[in-house]
Amino acid sequence: GGRYRPVHLPRTGDTLSFGATRRSATHSAGRVQISFGGGEMLDAGNLARLAEEIRRRGEERNAFSEIDLLNLWYGQGSWSEEQYGELIKLLDEAETWRRHPARPHLYRVRRQGDGAEEPPVMFYAEPNELLQRVESALGKESGLYRKGYDLARHELRLSFHFPVVARERYREVLQRTLDGTGWTYSVNEQPHHGRLAEVAAECLPPGVTPVRAPALRLEDATVSVTLDEYLAPETREQAAVRFKERTGHTLTISVPGAPGTPTPDASLAEPGTTANAPAEINLSYRMIEEAFAGVPQQTWRPYRTGLKAEGDRAFIELAFISPQIGTRQRERINQLAKKIGRPLRVKPEPNQIMLSEVAARLAPKEWRLQKQPSVHKAEGVVRLKCLNAPPDTDPQWASISAEYEELTGYRLEK
Repeated sequence: GGRYRPVHLPRTGDTLSFGATRRSATHSAGRVQISFGGGEMLDAGNLARLAEEIRRRGEERNAFSEIDLLNLWYGQGSWSEEQYGELIKLLDEAETWRRHPARPHLYRVRRQGDGAEEPPVMFYAEPNELLQRVESALGKESGLYRKGYDLARHELRLSFHFPVVARERYREVLQRTLDGTGWTYSVNEQPHHGRLAEVAAECLPPGVTPVRAPALRLEDATVSVTLDEYLAPETREQAAVRFKERTGHTLTISVPGAPGTPTPDASLAEPGTTANAPAEINLSYRMIEEAFAGVPQQTWRPYRTGLKAEGDRAFIELAFISPQIGTRQRERINQLAKKIGRPLRVKPEPNQIMLSEVAARLAPKEWRLQKQPSVHKAEGVVRLKCLNAPPDTDPQWASISAEYEELTGYRLEK
């Protein structure tokens, strides 16, 4: 009995044992330890045998991934990618197995009565072959520098030099390439740092060289370049436009004698010379709350106010679900600053938890949201990962995405 061990399935919490044993054998856990494949190939006949054994043991309700089945038959990790690809084909053609209706990436033994309701199965392409097709379809200019896959999720993992640009530019190409394969894809959110710096230098006029390596601020998708020679504003603007087109990031160029550019979201709403005397701080908070009480959308009201200071300047910061929502109400904030006699500022950072929660609340149950929506500050986007989301042309999608942008100032994407 030393060479027979039960197989634990972490996805289901079950432990399976197969084969025949002598009842006189003694085991530490009181469980029969059995091997099943016996060195044979997992072909169509043996796949049916495996289903029969699972059915005989009353475990046909359990759900199995392809990797679970390979480990059951060959042993933990004792199989190749070729055998994985063969199993995919066998499962899609097998009469004894069906996809789990609620978890289509898993399989279970077909039970009597399943046949008439069986949906058409999806052929899952072999991943390495599919990655080659993707690379060929995108071409060398796409900036795809790393690729991989997740077998359990049937998801290709793609890394581009500039993901902000690549995601939009190659969306249709990737969808056409993966159509009918059973695979999805995800794009790594992080840009290639080295290529960002290289392209920043390439966008400068010929002969102009930065005095130091460009500074990357990935949190706001900005690359800063410092020069020791003057460039006219229109020349700097042209370089920034070229950089934006190629990378999706913002290029700022510091030159001798040029004034700094203020950050729009961080600008203060000043009281002005005609403002009232500064109100007491707690009274100021109440006046702010009253000023936004009539706003019909809860998300358009500041969820927090607080006294801040930068240098010798004190101001009240208004935290909204996103700075975009605060910017939409700039006129209201300007008037409020005059009324309470204090400078006001919109917090430049969004509340990512609130953005994600609103997206999850708006997504209908039938879309089958797979995980918490992800927030991408640099793009002003929140992305949903759903099993059954409608196409962009669907009226329901158009309505919900428009409502989300109205509530949060961010765009909703899949």
